[in-house]
Amino acid sequence: MSGCRKKILGIFGGLLIAALLVVPYRETQVSYVPGPSSILVKRITTKDSGFMFLPRYLKIRGDWASPTTRAERHTHLNKTLFASEIGAILLAGTFDYLVFCLWLGRKKR
Repeated sequence: MSGCRKKILGIFGGLLIAALLVVPYRETQVSYVPGPSSILVKRITTKDSGFMFLPRYLKIRGDWASPTTRAERHTHLNKTLFASEIGAILLAGTFDYLVFCLWLGRKKR
């Protein structure tokens, strides 16, 4: 394996591992807050998204509901963003290999 190929594989392999260890997620939290009287209950829904370390995501993924307060949390993987991240890293790695190792390497010889 040539030095150029090793460098490209090391750089984009590291980026791929980082993308696999930090996953994008979407979360919806629903909580119920009782009002001043016993008749009124306010439902508060908040949405959140971002990136989370893989072990933490695997621990809290899925649906959760509190038996006492009826609060709910739905945490799911953002599949579209995750697939586009992996695809972009693979596409950029392939492009860099073709340009820097094959095309520019051929010009040097």
